[in-house]
Amino acid sequence: MNKEIEKIVLTGLFIAIGVVLAPLFHSAGLGQVFSPMHFPVLVCGLLLGWKYGLITGLLTPLITSFMLQTPPLFPMATVMSLELAVYGLLSGLIYNKCSLFTSKIANVYVALIVAMIAGRIVYGLTYGILFVLGLSDFAFSTYVTSLFVVGLPGIVLQILIVPAVVMTIERKKAFEE
Repeated sequence: MNKEIEKIVLTGLFIAIGVVLAPLFHSAGLGQVFSPMHFPVLVCGLLLGWKYGLITGLLTPLITSFMLQTPPLFPMATVMSLELAVYGLLSGLIYNKCSLFTSKIANVYVALIVAMIAGRIVYGLTYGILFVLGLSDFAFSTYVTSLFVVGLPGIVLQILIVPAVVMTIERKKAFEE
């Protein structure tokens, strides 16, 4: 199969995984704690590259919102869409274009952590802009609490699980070639 077509199909799969994971975690009351949409976006960016990670991050919250009416399209799904687009963009860009270390796993961690920090900054800035424009009542303390305190288990799991998944898939792919 053509590599480009394969990446497009896999991008669709990652979007579908994000759309399916979100209601599963949210129905158990664990969505905000574990941030289930973040995992497929980060893995997609790292494995397929920045373009596909960007598309996955941008579309997953919007499709979930349109299909399930959760998260609400505005402002939550819109803001999440920007945050996750940055996750996908930077994880793919840094990992695939800026190898700082000879160790692949070290490069995965650098790309992952930079993408996670930048995405959260974009999330905060976007809500800040909406707040200034009077389109959101989301206070800065709520932002910090939701992304860094309530979401801490999700952050830890992303740092533990995403690199393991990426390295396992890359090893399997290298073995098959």
